[in-house]
Amino acid sequence: MLSIDLDSFSLNYTRVPGWPTEFPINLSDYTNLVKNSSHLSKIEKWKYEIAPWVWHYQGSAMPDPSINLEKAVILVLVRNSELVDIMNSVKQLENRYNHKYHYPYIFLNDVPFAKDFMDQITLATDSNITFSLIPSEHWSIPQSVDINQAKIGQEILNAKGISYAKSMSYRKMCRFNSGFFYKHPLLSELDFYWRLEPNVDFFCDLTYDPFKLMKQQDKKYSFVIILKELIQTIPTLWDHTLNFIKMNNIPISGKLLNMLVDSQGKYNLCHFWSNFEIASLKWFQSKEYNEYFDYLDSTGNFFYERWGDAPIHTLAAGLFLQKKDILFMNDIGYRHDNFARWPATNSSLKHNPKCQIPNLINNANNRKNPNEKIKLKNFDFNKYSCLNVWNTFEHDPLDWKYEAAGDPFKLLDFFGISKRNLNEFDHVREQKRYLGLLNGP
Repeated sequence: MLSIDLDSFSLNYTRVPGWPTEFPINLSDYTNLVKNSSHLSKIEKWKYEIAPWVWHYQGSAMPDPSINLEKAVILVLVRNSELVDIMNSVKQLENRYNHKYHYPYIFLNDVPFAKDFMDQITLATDSNITFSLIPSEHWSIPQSVDINQAKIGQEILNAKGISYAKSMSYRKMCRFNSGFFYKHPLLSELDFYWRLEPNVDFFCDLTYDPFKLMKQQDKKYSFVIILKELIQTIPTLWDHTLNFIKMNNIPISGKLLNMLVDSQGKYNLCHFWSNFEIASLKWFQSKEYNEYFDYLDSTGNFFYERWGDAPIHTLAAGLFLQKKDILFMNDIGYRHDNFARWPATNSSLKHNPKCQIPNLINNANNRKNPNEKIKLKNFDFNKYSCLNVWNTFEHDPLDWKYEAAGDPFKLLDFFGISKRNLNEFDHVREQKRYLGLLNGP
């Protein structure tokens, strides 16, 4: 049984209204009771499972009656060990934007947050904060996944020098961010979220409310960086997406998917970098998005390969959204790792952002010497940026798509995806194909 000093927590934190308030005397018995209950729905089981580890902090900020806030939250997935990095992110977001609006934060972790972590975070913002555990089902490896086959895939990626090649926790995180974060019980009554990650920088003042802009313009998703994915991490994701189109007879004429296909019918690897995204929770919670995620999850390739949430969010947007549903937040200056972008100084943006761009940043790729400085460059002009693809895309760019896009079967024929290949999606055959793709002909 895990012990906890409830008195020390109760000094600064309360339970969430409408949630269970007592910490169970015997946590093991409590967990089994919740798990085996026949009276609770799945969502209720998630809620009761994590409730002992959900704490709310009431910030000192007073509501501004002149500001009508949206039903939105700043969402943070973070580990206890990332305290310094997430403190930097929160302080910058507060300084550049949230000090005016005081949108609440929800912090999520796959293990309970340490009290010291929570105490330090409350010093970085005057906003309300809720700290919560993630339901175990959302962070587990499905029983259908063959762990031995997954380890083979990890070794192959490691030999290729791919980041996080052997990390199972990274794969769990990508799977969670692809198909579970929006199912968390704390998000059930909200409309929008802003994803915030540790160790990011915001270079420009944001003088308007992007949540309100998203609602006014009926946007479903927004981004700041769009770039190429590593094909080694998603060798079969495109074929599976095409198979999903066929299985569900999804028309893609006029859809954003046409921006993501090159002239040979292949995925051009462009994806919205999801470490920054402001998006509609209702869209992620929609039946169509979840059918797509469930199909992808059934392949096991979050673990056999190293599928990231960014290309999955992007391809889902391609399947179900049009360009008009997505917002490029050009007036935000942002850095994650060594990638950064900011609005051009000669731009004529409506909100005229005030920016402070450093000349040098710490090299995020140098773990031996994290204080090494490198020159900061605007990724918008990098050869691996897909911003020009976004800017120039207005409609279906290729003539063949007007005929094929309305018929998924014609589309698949054009791409050369055979019926035999579409039916061979068990993980053993995928592993053989995976080996061939990575090692070459």
